[in-house]
Amino acid sequence: MEKALELISMGNVHKIVDAENRYVVEGKTSKYLVMLPDFCSCDHFVFRCLKEAKKVCYHILAAKHSNKPKSIENVDLIQFFIN
Repeated sequence: MEKALELISMGNVHKIVDAENRYVVEGKTSKYLVMLPDFCSCDHFVFRCLKEAKKVCYHILAAKHSNKPKSIENVDLIQFFIN
């Protein structure tokens, strides 16, 4: 949970406008698509969390616990991942 709180405090959680429960979370090395309640595009989630029931990565925790995420428009999403 410590890593998730760090991402929140750094402002690295972005709510996608007009997409329910969809976020972009900037991790240490990349940006990840998070779809709540239980999907993240990071390697840890794909290769480890999917194998273990009820396990989530810290990007999902950051999206779940962020009270005031920044907003990004859907049209900006592709450009967001490129930059």
